[in-house]
Amino acid sequence: MEVILEEMLQEGLGSIRVRYLGDKQMLLTNQDGVLLSEVIEASKESLYKIFDTLKPWGESSVVENKVVWTRCKGLPLSLWTLDYF
Repeated sequence: MEVILEEMLQEGLGSIRVRYLGDKQMLLTNQDGVLLSEVIEASKESLYKIFDTLKPWGESSVVENKVVWTRCKGLPLSLWTLDYF
């Protein structure tokens, strides 16, 4: 994520906010007062140096894999199996 943010700054794309969604997906959003579609259109060449694909977020957009950490206090080691998690 840090590398992507650094590359965005080097390409002059600091007005775009990048959020990690999980797997290999990022959500690009606008900063206040910036029309994201115009920035993306004007910067497609730079963005494709950083990202493989760009597509608008929609209702059918899903993140396939997401890593989640959960704290389970007092769970016996015998229950630390894939069946339980």
